[in-house]
Amino acid sequence: MNAIEITINITISILAGTASGFCAFKFLGKKWVENWFAKDLKRYEHKLDVLKIKDEIKFNILHKERIDIIKKLYQLFFDLNESVLHSMMPTEMQNLIQLKENDLLIGNRIKSHEIQMYLLSNDIYIPKILVDRIAGVCYTFDSITKSIMKDNSDGNKKRLDDFYIEKVRPLLEGMKNEFRVLLGVEFYDKEKNDE
Repeated sequence: MNAIEITINITISILAGTASGFCAFKFLGKKWVENWFAKDLKRYEHKLDVLKIKDEIKFNILHKERIDIIKKLYQLFFDLNESVLHSMMPTEMQNLIQLKENDLLIGNRIKSHEIQMYLLSNDIYIPKILVDRIAGVCYTFDSITKSIMKDNSDGNKKRLDDFYIEKVRPLLEGMKNEFRVLLGVEFYDKEKNDE
């Protein structure tokens, strides 16, 4: 054998070895890479599942807090509503059930102030427009109540009656509807609410 044949044989052996090595690497390497990525993918999926569960728990806790706050705020406003209705009773009926008008008015102011303080400390859980409406109603109500305490005239009582009918009752209904949407009990109906 001469040098040319040896060179050709070596070249052919190298090419054949490289080709078979490449084919083997392609097949085995592909399986190895797929297996390696599958393990990483499973690890990342597990991490994402853990993060998702943590976020769901945080959201559920936040939603529970929001529900509790909304429930208490609604109850406070409802109590104020009931107290206002008592103070709007004719004096004869108040005497029958032994209610003193001044005590009712003081109680109303205290309840109104309690709502405002509760609202201020928890306004992050409630839509701003609703916070502003409730605060505005409480402020106006407090002002009317002060006027009645200073001057117990029929004009001031009429002002309270009108305010109750025009502002308090619609706000209570609006709160009820808004809270139902926030709590997922009802869904916002754009056509119904825009009318």
